Amino acid sequence: MSARSVRAAFLLGLLLAGPASAQEYIRDEIRLNMRAGPGVEFKILKVLKSGDSVTRLARQKDWVQVRTEDGRQGWLPTGYTTSDAPARVVLAGVRAELAEARQRIEQLDQALEVQAGEIGEMQELRRRNREMEAELSRLDTSLANWRWMVAGAVLLALGLGAGLLVARLFNLGSRHRGRLKL
Repeated sequence: MSARSVRAAFLLGLLLAGPASAQEYIRDEIRLNMRAGPGVEFKILKVLKSGDSVTRLARQKDWVQVRTEDGRQGWLPTGYTTSDAPARVVLAGVRAELAEARQRIEQLDQALEVQAGEIGEMQELRRRNREMEAELSRLDTSLANWRWMVAGAVLLALGLGAGLLVARLFNLGSRHRGRLKL
């Protein structure tokens, strides 16, 4: 094979292999052997995974003695435990908080819609109230005018009644006593 055909085969291989820089991630889940003693020569008692909780009891060189939540004791290499919760534990809590927040937002949106409707009703009631206040003011003015008219009519009637009474008295007196001389 010539150098040219080797290069062509190499380039063809690169094209068929696909992109060399495809992004991938390391899995979050770690499995760790808990052993009966501080060393790889000791028996595996349990396999722990990322997110399992343990209590540190002792430390010996590159190993820590721990107790699991179910009460079993064993040894793990140092560097695999931390006081910070791993991402999968934190993520579960964050997802729960997010679900609660979304539910609360939905409730607030519904309450906002109700309040927007109530605001519209209040604006309509205010408009009607202004109309009624204007009508009441007009009626008050009209009632004040009627009061003056009624008062005038009463005074007129009293004046007429008094005039008729006086005239009647003078007429009665003149019949019985004769004519009054002025």
